[in-house]
Amino acid sequence: MAFPRLALTSAMTETPQTSETPHAPGPSAPLVVGAIWTTVAVLCGIAIMGSIFVTKAYRSRYLAEQNAEATSGRPRIYSRLEKDLNAINRDGQAVSLSQLKGSIYVLAHQYTTCPSGCLGVASRLADVYQEFGKWDGFHIVSVSVDPARDTPEKMNAFVKKAGVDQPNWWFLTGDETEIRRFMVRYAQFYGTKTNTDPAEIASNGLYAHDLRVALIDGGAHVRGYYQLYDEVRGEGELKRLSQDIRYLYQEREDARNASGADETVKPEVSQP
Repeated sequence: MAFPRLALTSAMTETPQTSETPHAPGPSAPLVVGAIWTTVAVLCGIAIMGSIFVTKAYRSRYLAEQNAEATSGRPRIYSRLEKDLNAINRDGQAVSLSQLKGSIYVLAHQYTTCPSGCLGVASRLADVYQEFGKWDGFHIVSVSVDPARDTPEKMNAFVKKAGVDQPNWWFLTGDETEIRRFMVRYAQFYGTKTNTDPAEIASNGLYAHDLRVALIDGGAHVRGYYQLYDEVRGEGELKRLSQDIRYLYQEREDARNASGADETVKPEVSQP
């Protein structure tokens, strides 16, 4: 009787046999992660090389255009004043820049309580006005940095103090938000920063602002920026501005001649 029990026990403890084939071991996690990072690195390398290529291409094109403009003397077109600016002139009259359509003018950003820089720019612009003030359609437009405080009366006093009381030189004030938006977004001047340090205010004024001037052609295109107040480059920038103004007048005359305009509307161009 003991033998059958032993046989049964042996049969019950045998490991069952299966016909399934064992799975091959898969790749380990470190190998998968390494492959992913390799792919990412390759793609990043391709993107960087492409960016470098495009940047070099654009830079080459930009330098070629700059060289062509420098050779021809043609001032480049930076942007266009897509929005009009409505303001109050120093005589209390409402004006807008659209009234200067077809005119060539210099645009500046100044304010009456500026202790030094604005007067320096005004002095340089006085030289420009001396040269071009009688040319057909020439204007200078100074827009206030501080329209909240610069009333027409204060601006008129500033003009007389600076010795720049000229009929075709506008000094504009008005809505502060509109003026600052126009000067930064459309004329592309640098933004204005309010100084808070008393020593800084005493020496440089309440505002740190853009002291460049811009040259605008008859089609409201910005054709150049000039650092007239720069101690090192000021004289050269003044000369460059003069040359560019002359170029724009010649450009306008050529366009009028090409369109068959009457000879009587040509700009009055005096000899240097």
